[in-house]
Amino acid sequence: IGGMPAPDRKWPWQVSLQINNEHVCGGSLIAPQWVLTAAHCIFGFEEYTVRMGSTLLLPQSGMVIPVRDIVCHSFYDVRTLINDIALVLLAHSVNYSAFIQPVCLPEKNFEAETGTRCWVTGWGRQMEDVKVLPEILQETDQILLRHTLCNKKLQAHLGYRRTLVRKGMICGYHEDLKSPCKGDSGGPLVCEFNDTWVQVGIVSWGIACGRSELPIVYTEVSMYKDWIIDHIIKVSSCASAGFLILSLSLVLPLGLLVALKSPSLQPCASSPGGILVLVILSLLCVATVSPWHTVPEACGQPWWPKNLDLSRHWPWEVSLRVGNEHVCGGALIDLKWVVTAAHCIQGSKDPLSYSVKMGVQSLLENGTERQVARITIHEDFTNLSQDLALLKLRDSVSWSPLIQPVCLPNPKLKPSFGSLCWMIGWGKVDIHANPQSPYSLQEVAVKIINNDICNQQYKFLFLTNQKKLLGNDMICATSHLGMDTCQSNSGNSLVCQMDNSWIQMGVVTWSFSCNRRHFPAVYTSTSYFTNWM
Repeated sequence: IGGMPAPDRKWPWQVSLQINNEHVCGGSLIAPQWVLTAAHCIFGFEEYTVRMGSTLLLPQSGMVIPVRDIVCHSFYDVRTLINDIALVLLAHSVNYSAFIQPVCLPEKNFEAETGTRCWVTGWGRQMEDVKVLPEILQETDQILLRHTLCNKKLQAHLGYRRTLVRKGMICGYHEDLKSPCKGDSGGPLVCEFNDTWVQVGIVSWGIACGRSELPIVYTEVSMYKDWIIDHIIKVSSCASAGFLILSLSLVLPLGLLVALKSPSLQPCASSPGGILVLVILSLLCVATVSPWHTVPEACGQPWWPKNLDLSRHWPWEVSLRVGNEHVCGGALIDLKWVVTAAHCIQGSKDPLSYSVKMGVQSLLENGTERQVARITIHEDFTNLSQDLALLKLRDSVSWSPLIQPVCLPNPKLKPSFGSLCWMIGWGKVDIHANPQSPYSLQEVAVKIINNDICNQQYKFLFLTNQKKLLGNDMICATSHLGMDTCQSNSGNSLVCQMDNSWIQMGVVTWSFSCNRRHFPAVYTSTSYFTNWM
């Protein structure tokens, strides 16, 4: 009540606990397969799902994951609401993205001080007597009260002598009567400490919402840190080792960083239990970056479980499609953005005519497909220059071992002549091949050559008084094996590895003819357009 709509990606751990696609309670993602909520949100043997990855409660927003199991605190008391905490085990792990990230848990027995200003979020009622829930996630700040002060305040107002607010609870209020209400139960109360968001409380109960300065009572998460870890370990111990490794591998860049930097987490080489604790703890708190940061932290660095087929080296490569047909390649550079060649959009300019398939090695695989929402073609594009376009996807992708971004170069970065790079795509492999593009992703090693040499080789294409064909917005590359780009390779990526990261240095634009040794392929130089992008 009294809150404001929350911006996208600000609270990426917020989830909606649902029954029959109807919001019942809030919750928070604390690990790839675990959600924290309130025990009073669990009603018998209902079939629950969890919606996450969006601030909207609309049917098509975010992603919905079935619930495999629920663990309520064994000493939860429905009368006093002591131990009002529950863990929700998802049917499968989620992939972290800018829209889906875990919140950190506080250290055991950590006590947030009275007067600390924190934030609570949820889709609860905006007026106590109005049952319609908001479609957009709401946020409001709260001032913390330790349980002893909170108990005295409630006792004085109600004229009670018995204890209402006990240890294991913490309270929050707002001077302007802003507060959680029905439907916000189970949601997170988070505070920012040292640039890290930490979940201090879980929305539990209150006397009234938005009608007085009486505080709202939250379950104090730090008091249950051991309980949370113990129950996650118990459930995880029943899973196979392979499952644990796979779950961990999806957050290795962040998870291990946290685990290894923490002096209190020392893996015991002789104890499998000790290693398991390290695995679980590394999964529990990986939000060491700002919640606005895009995950994975490093572009151009493919990561995957050890048991994954290592032939998939190019997880940013996408297929631009019209209908169900591949027309061009492209590269994923962010959660919603793909870069390709402008001449790939020579037919319809209607974004709804195009879709993008990704996460596949073969075009026959299902993969992940996203509708294009907007097309931006460089304003100076002609048939031979400024050949670049950006595609904005309607829905964000989720990073996974098969879907990751490539790096964009610094505007001043130029590949050195003779350096070895790679062209990737689904284009024709031979000028005499069947017109149908190959179904499997192709790769070819190429060497960067000087534009002056390239201009000399294409001199026969010069118009009268024309001194050069290639401008600074283009780069040239050729393969010493005679293999190179063909017509259907348009939009594909030219990537070079620098400092252990793959950087997209070019976008396939044209060549005189594929597989003819003395005619190098011409690429749009991405570094020339980095600022434009």
